[in-house]
Amino acid sequence: MNKSQSNPKWSLDETILAFDVYQSMKPKNPQKTSPEVKELSILLNNLHQKLGTSADEKLRNEAGCYMKMMNIRAHDPEYQGAGLKGGNRLDR
Repeated sequence: MNKSQSNPKWSLDETILAFDVYQSMKPKNPQKTSPEVKELSILLNNLHQKLGTSADEKLRNEAGCYMKMMNIRAHDPEYQGAGLKGGNRLDR
């Protein structure tokens, strides 16, 4: 992967996979170091590798997958906290 390239935005399919992992972990909150987050990262990186995506080494790493799930959590009506304020329309 090329370090000078910026990573692509999360696609609808990737967001759905992250949402599925988020939902499957309930009522437990995802952790950066949880095996589920690592597996999601590996899956998404394998997908991008097969697609030939040009990106840097941080593409869909564990921290990024965790952050995506925290963006999703911000819109979870069952979550009593605030979650992250970032994200995009797909997270809603």
